[in-house]
Amino acid sequence: MDIKKILITGIVIISCSITLYAQNNINNRKQFIEIIGAYSPNSIILLGKTPDTKTFYSYLGYGRLIKSFSNNTEIYVTRGIIPFTEYVYPKRDNGSKTDIIYGYGISPLGYQVIYQPNKFKLYGSLTSGLMLMSGTFPTDKGRRVNYSFDITMGIKKEIQENTFLSLGYRFHHISNAQTGSQNPGIDSNFLFLSIKHFTNVY
Repeated sequence: MDIKKILITGIVIISCSITLYAQNNINNRKQFIEIIGAYSPNSIILLGKTPDTKTFYSYLGYGRLIKSFSNNTEIYVTRGIIPFTEYVYPKRDNGSKTDIIYGYGISPLGYQVIYQPNKFKLYGSLTSGLMLMSGTFPTDKGRRVNYSFDITMGIKKEIQENTFLSLGYRFHHISNAQTGSQNPGIDSNFLFLSIKHFTNVY
């Protein structure tokens, strides 16, 4: 089966599951819908080996409470879609000339911990992703299908009832996990802004 069809099917399934979870759990679960926009002005050499990369990133996700503690700490399981990502990077196959590639995908599983010591909420999350790029990436011996994970730390402030504006830092790694002949990978440092709306708050 075509990989593009698999990813599109996955995005549809995730989108439907976000809606169904929200509908099915509205009376007995605390949950949220989140929209994230992020930008990384450069990349670092850590797990990935591709320098000087600018990255634009978007995310639409759903979180469902799975555990709460008496010290105002909550743990959520998350899933979502990545409707658009853009990498502007030096392509080594072309003498490190700047290239632009686009991608989209799914984030099938993640976890988010939220702590509220005062009127602000602090949180951290770990998410996984499967991405389909518009071409082989980041070299001609790479792959169109790539894998990613993200580590996020942020702070959020309520801007209206049950709706929060968040900002913070997101470490983003993408690579083909050694499934291509080359796997230089990219590590991005995102500054992000998000809107998160909670339902059934108790």
